[in-house]
Amino acid sequence: MTGLTADDRLAIQELNSRYFYAIDGLTALLPGDPDRHWAETFAPDGSFSIVDADGSILMDVQGTDALVEAYRSFPDVATTRHWINDLLIETDGDDVKSGCYIIAMNIAANPAAIVRTGVYRDRLVKGSDGWKFQNRTLILDPNSPAG
Repeated sequence: MTGLTADDRLAIQELNSRYFYAIDGLTALLPGDPDRHWAETFAPDGSFSIVDADGSILMDVQGTDALVEAYRSFPDVATTRHWINDLLIETDGDDVKSGCYIIAMNIAANPAAIVRTGVYRDRLVKGSDGWKFQNRTLILDPNSPAG
C-alpha cells in the first residue's frame, strides 16, 4: 500500500470513534455488548497493551477472547469518557500506522477530573470487514494520574 484514500482515512477515524464509544460503555449508538464492540475494533489476532511511562508493561493481551476479558477488567468503564486529539495516520510501504493524544476524564466527579493521559500508537490492517487495529498501545504520560 503506497497511500490511503480519503475513504480509508475516514474509515480509520470511524474505527477510533467506535473504539472510544465502546470503551466508554456508550450503547445508544452501539447497542449490545460494549466489550464485544470494543474487541471487534481489533483484528481477530490483534493486541492491546498499556505501557507505563517508564516502559513497564501494565497490560498486554492478544486475540478476541483476551480482549473481551481485558475490557471486563477495566474498573472505570461506566464513569470514564475519553477525548482524543491530533489523530495522525501514516503509511510506510505496506504498513499503516496511527496515533493520537488521549485524556480520560472521571465523569462521576464534580467537576470531572483527569484520570489518565497518554498517547496511543497503532498499527492497522484492512480486511474484508474494513480497518481494524492489529496492535494498539496506550503509552501513559510520565505524570499521568494512573501512571
